[in-house]
Amino acid sequence: MNGVFSTSQIAERLGITGESVRRMLRDGVLKGFKLGGSTSRRHWRIKQQDLEAFIDGNNKQASAGSKHTEANNKCSQDGARPGACHSTLK
Repeated sequence: MNGVFSTSQIAERLGITGESVRRMLRDGVLKGFKLGGSTSRRHWRIKQQDLEAFIDGNNKQASAGSKHTEANNKCSQDGARPGACHSTLK
C-alpha cells in the first residue's frame, strides 16, 4: 500500500468493517480527512503515514498489554492474588 487510502482499503488491510474504520475516524482514533463536495457525499481518506502511526501505536499498546498479562500470570503462578504485583511491570 502506498499513498492515500479509502475506508474500504483500510478495512481490508486491518481485517475490520468499513463502518468500524469510519467510527475510528469520527472518534479521532485514526487520523484522516474528507474529500468531496456536499457533506452527504464526502468520503474519508487516510494517508499512509497516518495508517502506519495508527498501527505502530496499537502494536505498542498490545505489547504493553502483553507485558501486563505476563506479569499477572507470573503473580498468579507464584500464589499472589491477582493485581498484587503490578510493580513487576516497571
